Amino acid sequence: MSELSVGSLSGLAANSYVIDVASGSQLTQPGMVLQVVQGTSTTTTTTTSSTYEDTNLTATITPTSATSKILIIATGTVGKTNVIGQGVYLRLFRGDTATGTGLSGDPWVTNEEFVEDTFSRVPATLMYLDSPATTSATTYTVGIKITGGGITGQFRYSQHMVLMEIAG
Repeated sequence: MSELSVGSLSGLAANSYVIDVASGSQLTQPGMVLQVVQGTSTTTTTTTSSTYEDTNLTATITPTSATSKILIIATGTVGKTNVIGQGVYLRLFRGDTATGTGLSGDPWVTNEEFVEDTFSRVPATLMYLDSPATTSATTYTVGIKITGGGITGQFRYSQHMVLMEIAG
């Protein structure tokens, strides 16, 4: 591949703000959003498992460059039966590999001190900037598990995941 370096670039005098780019080509700069993909799910995932289960919230993106980063934003509502000191963990996965962490390197965890009723729910948002280093189709999912026995966890209502390819 050839590289052209210039000190400055400007359009023609008549349209000094316009720079023509050949068909099929594009100008990019680091940090520029190259594409956006959305996934949604209205499936309720209920679990009593202490290992991660798929929540059915999934989105797939095919990066245009191996140097691109993928910004993942996932939202939904998470809940659990009221057992004080127990909680529900959510984690992002790239394929089968866990990616992104919360505090102290742990997966994101919901507030363990829910209000006292039979089933409490709180909004949950996961956000992570991933570097998949590939141009192959890449699938991201949200997993859910509980932190201990005796509770039921849920990820429910309308859940959304947005993937943004960011130029590297």
